[in-house]
Amino acid sequence: MTTLLDKMGQLVAVHIHTSNDTSFKKKPVRLVQLQFPILEPVAQLLSHVSCYSNDFKICLEDVNDDVAAQHEFTQNVIQLNKVMWHLGEDSFLHYVAAESSLFIDNIESNIRSADGTLRGIHEIKQIFSEAVVKHLRTNSIESKCNIGYGSIYVDDKIVINSGITQSTVLSNGIMNFTEFKIDPSAQYNYSEQYHKAPQGCYEPGSWTNVRGDELLVLIYKMAAYSALSSFLSRTAFLLNKDIASDSFLSAAISNAQAQYSRLAETYSELVSPKAFDTAVLLNNESVRKSETYQELELLGLGGNSIKEFVENEAAYFILEDLSKSIGADRVGVFNPKHADEKDDKCGYFDEFYTGHVSLPSKKTRQGMLALKQALDQPTSLASFLIDKDHLKLNVIASYSGYDQHLDEPIKPYECVQVCLGGRPPLVKSGDIISFCFYL
Repeated sequence: MTTLLDKMGQLVAVHIHTSNDTSFKKKPVRLVQLQFPILEPVAQLLSHVSCYSNDFKICLEDVNDDVAAQHEFTQNVIQLNKVMWHLGEDSFLHYVAAESSLFIDNIESNIRSADGTLRGIHEIKQIFSEAVVKHLRTNSIESKCNIGYGSIYVDDKIVINSGITQSTVLSNGIMNFTEFKIDPSAQYNYSEQYHKAPQGCYEPGSWTNVRGDELLVLIYKMAAYSALSSFLSRTAFLLNKDIASDSFLSAAISNAQAQYSRLAETYSELVSPKAFDTAVLLNNESVRKSETYQELELLGLGGNSIKEFVENEAAYFILEDLSKSIGADRVGVFNPKHADEKDDKCGYFDEFYTGHVSLPSKKTRQGMLALKQALDQPTSLASFLIDKDHLKLNVIASYSGYDQHLDEPIKPYECVQVCLGGRPPLVKSGDIISFCFYL
């Protein structure tokens, strides 16, 4: 596969579009052969820009002006080379590292917008975007860099992804090319926690929200450190730099990786509190009297069957008892991320849904008080299934509407949801316990 630099001095095919077809969505007006300019000096990054085809695109006021076509094509290539030259400078790597530090230092206070809504993890790409704009400005280039595909504009004219780069590896944007990317595991973990309470929660530090947004902040920081480490390592390769002998690169990459590992350990401790004691559960009277347990005893299926029963069905017996003790009408354990994805796929939408209730109804408040009192007792059913030291509660509601799954009107309800603190193995990292109170 050839690179852009291999095209220098050669005649290449250039599709000419009208001046208002800047996205090249319409058919080209003409196809001409133009000379790919010889660049001097050459941006080293361009030596890694592979071409998928030999075709390029430009827009012209007068589509029949060959001289103007050659000039436009040449200027577009020169502008690309100029931008890539500056993005290959050591100072740009320092800018990205500095922007990462600034972002990480401020994320705790900025993770929610003014109305309490959580920010998406994709906004980490602002680190790179800000670094591009600031660095190019120091070189007298006014630019914009979007955080979608990492397209770069200079003086409101697209450079990446332009008609020069659409048939190259830069077609996916400069962030993809330099591998400033969000770690998939961090992205998934953030999405799981995001779906639990995206629209707000109660006072951080209170019994209903012991650790505030600490878990989300940890994931956000992990993703930022991962993106920085990936970018620096990839760009060092693209620029043929030896990381071990480069004091800045070696220190920055080592620090980012070390910080990621440290935060990952803390995340693992917070996301999943200590599992409940299965031996204690087996001594529970309602569990031992259950039909399933009696059948397992009679059949003599062995320890594994008892273990699976205890971790799943038996735990639900206790959960049902807890639900009744706090006055809830029903209870369930589910993964809200998976539920939201399923509803989106099926087109279900509850226009009466409220993602966070600041002032729950009296019935719900009484249930919350009963749960609080139970959690204050170390040997209670609540403490068995929920770790109050990790607790985060949210109350959601639907005051009218229709159940698309059951195909019937729904009763107005509020749900007290245990977003964090539910003990495994009944509750997995992405799960919540939801106590439903009909109004």
